[in-house]
Amino acid sequence: MSLVFMLLMTRSAYAQQGYTPDSLFIVLYSVGDALIEYDIKTDDPLADSISVNIFGNPTTDPIVTDLEDKFIASRTGASPNELLITPAGATDIRISYSTSDLVSKSGREWTFAIDSPVSFSVKMPQDSIAIQFGNDVPDQLQIGSQTLLTFPAGNQTVTYIVGLLGTDVSATIAIKAAETSIDQEKKDNPGIILAGAEELLARAKEAYEAEKFIDAERFARQANENVETTVEDYADAIAARNDARSKIQAAESQGRDVSGANALFAQSTQQFEAGDYANATNSAEDAVRAIGGVQQNIWPYGLGAAVAGGVAGAFYVMKRRQGPRQQAALVDPDPATASEPIHWPQPPPPAPSPPSVPAQEPAAKLSGIPESQLDKELLSGIVHRIIEERPHLRQEDRDVLVFLAQSEGAAFESEVRSKFQLPKTTVWRLVKRLEREELVEIRKAGGQNLIKLRFEGRQP
Repeated sequence: MSLVFMLLMTRSAYAQQGYTPDSLFIVLYSVGDALIEYDIKTDDPLADSISVNIFGNPTTDPIVTDLEDKFIASRTGASPNELLITPAGATDIRISYSTSDLVSKSGREWTFAIDSPVSFSVKMPQDSIAIQFGNDVPDQLQIGSQTLLTFPAGNQTVTYIVGLLGTDVSATIAIKAAETSIDQEKKDNPGIILAGAEELLARAKEAYEAEKFIDAERFARQANENVETTVEDYADAIAARNDARSKIQAAESQGRDVSGANALFAQSTQQFEAGDYANATNSAEDAVRAIGGVQQNIWPYGLGAAVAGGVAGAFYVMKRRQGPRQQAALVDPDPATASEPIHWPQPPPPAPSPPSVPAQEPAAKLSGIPESQLDKELLSGIVHRIIEERPHLRQEDRDVLVFLAQSEGAAFESEVRSKFQLPKTTVWRLVKRLEREELVEIRKAGGQNLIKLRFEGRQP
């Protein structure tokens, strides 16, 4: 009850100031600066001015826009961390700036501290190791040699050490984290196969025994990320297979042809049992698409010869199913096939063939993505080759690819916007162009868009 009361009081306090905090995303850099992206919702879009409390004194002029990237007038208030904003009709407002006030330094131990009214995510500096948390232990996601921490609202701190990449200490911590992640997911998901992560963990331990600490840490981090990807694929496969199973059973009860669907579902089962969860999902979805229409069969029923009166005769009664068009009108359209025309009668389906949609690469095959700072030269070489092979790429597209290579192959959309000072819509169109070229993939991490280079088939 006290927690609910505190949350209500917090919302009431901000409501009195004319806005409600919506989301907060922070990127910490190795020099101690922080990039802030703070979203709020205005209570009165036509208000003359609203006073917004921001986090730390800005070292750059805050950029205030609506979610369509239109600039909104703002000025500093009575204190450096107060921003006076004129909404000009905007209900959703984004405030972006940098500050050096959120990190305190004591030798190699640095502490990030913030009191946030909403849950938030923090991308930690490259090659940093968190050693202590304050009130709450955050959710953690590994991205290369960086970690994304997601905290609940409140007063939160994290103490971390920078510059430990390649030491026995950092390798030990990374290996322990991978072991814990594998054990926990096996406990939470009985029967899950984490062969890719376990193989990477074994390689990490071998490298550690050989005192190759950089390789040991890299393999351990890759194992941790492999676990995250495999668990997502595992959950997707279960959902897709349950959906396919129920739709096949429903179609069969309606007299529809499910021979092709059953063959593809059996293929999905084999893939699932082998731990190939991405392809198991694809096959299950293909099974739904393979469900046919109502079979139109003629069933002869022979009657024996009549013996009454010494007259011999034979006749056959042809029993047909109800007209398929009439039956279809009584059955709700299947969501997987409703958008396609149904042709009557339908010939028997051909033998099932492998899915035509390219299957997602298993996570284990992506584990070779370079992830440490020492691999930046290799990443740059891959990007340089991509640019040479695709001269049609725009200059801004090339610049972003180079930036991703310098950022260990992945960066958040907000980091790209900050680096190139581009509006949100411009960056989004740019990233979607690169996605269509199959050069990047977009993932959700901590509620943010993470842009990752795609390396399949491009490594030397």
